[in-house]
Amino acid sequence: MITRRQAILIIVITLFIVFTGYFTIKYKHNRAINNKNKNLNDLRELIADIAEVIIPATNSPGAKEARVADYILNVLENCIEIKNFNIILNGLEDLKEYSLKTYSTSFEKCTLKNKIAVLEHFEKNKLFKNLLLSKIQRKIFGQSFFEQMKWLTVSGYCQSKIGATQALAYDHIPIDYVSCIPYFPNQKSWATK
Repeated sequence: MITRRQAILIIVITLFIVFTGYFTIKYKHNRAINNKNKNLNDLRELIADIAEVIIPATNSPGAKEARVADYILNVLENCIEIKNFNIILNGLEDLKEYSLKTYSTSFEKCTLKNKIAVLEHFEKNKLFKNLLLSKIQRKIFGQSFFEQMKWLTVSGYCQSKIGATQALAYDHIPIDYVSCIPYFPNQKSWATK
């Protein structure tokens, strides 16, 4: 049971989130509109480095080899709604600024350890510690920059030829439909559905 004080506190915090978020989004929306005319290919190396940190090359090829940056740029140019486009574009600008401020160099020139630290910073600072406030923020403002970059990286990697055939188990022409197949130790996930 929630008390009256707790209910009032939740309402006040929600209104605070909405109003501060509105002005932040309005500022960032204007900044993104001004940058929309900018060639997205200028961000290719930055996006490729972020994707490579998310899916590095190990026994299987990494995101750079799978050309995930091309997929992400294609989605940004042709498929994504303006709200998410603005979140990603602003997030990339914030990431560049944070990297310069923290390590005095661009993200692309940082060491792997520093790149991981930068991305961990954006992952940790995306939501509130309180679960209820996090849900409210996500419902109002959508997914954070880092959540969207992770989703785009993973979906681009899994849809690439390298990702589907070398990192995942790929059955080009499945003979029979079997609805439930057991996994064996060290077996790759299926690329085909």
